Amino acid sequence: MRVLIYGAGAIGGYLGALLARQGVEITLLARGTTLDALVTEGLHVAWADGRSLHVRPHACAPGEYQDRFDLVFVTLKSMQLADAAPDISRALVPGGALVMIQNGLPWWYFERIESPWRGMRLHSLDPDGALTAGFDLEAVVGAVIYRPVMVTAPARLFVPHLAINRLVVGEIDNRASTRLQTIAQLLSGTGLQVETSTNIRAAKWAKLLMNLV
Repeated sequence: MRVLIYGAGAIGGYLGALLARQGVEITLLARGTTLDALVTEGLHVAWADGRSLHVRPHACAPGEYQDRFDLVFVTLKSMQLADAAPDISRALVPGGALVMIQNGLPWWYFERIESPWRGMRLHSLDPDGALTAGFDLEAVVGAVIYRPVMVTAPARLFVPHLAINRLVVGEIDNRASTRLQTIAQLLSGTGLQVETSTNIRAAKWAKLLMNLV
């Protein structure tokens, strides 16, 4: 399985490092000094308990990947998604999955569920419809991660001493699908506690409320 981490910041870099340590074929997408550091020095992760990890996964800039990917973890901030949507979609093979790891409510909140507001667009999240037009909802998997990670320098990460280390994934129509199990299996050896959810919106609210507190 070919895996792309779209956005090699704190969470993207951390997830990419864990997968690379497991021998998964991954590519990290980055820009500027982060991309330069990944290419020349690789990715360094340090934990508060003294552990460290150095991996050298393939890295590239947007649009420069040579192959398309079966699975894309999108770890950009929500406000960056619209500009990146065309490139993210081009990176995915037909039938592939986009695991969208962002805080807050998603633009697809009222899609694919029984609701009086089904199909309503949240204008605060997708004001001009770019996200609705740019992503195939069949490919989208919602996700929430509980893992503080800090960027201390380009391609250098520090993981504080906190017990919580969870990733929750769920289909936007709340199905218990086979691909959720595939994603969980892929990540099973990384040390992340991966949970599949049949109510990813509730998981999004739980994380949002925790962040607000």
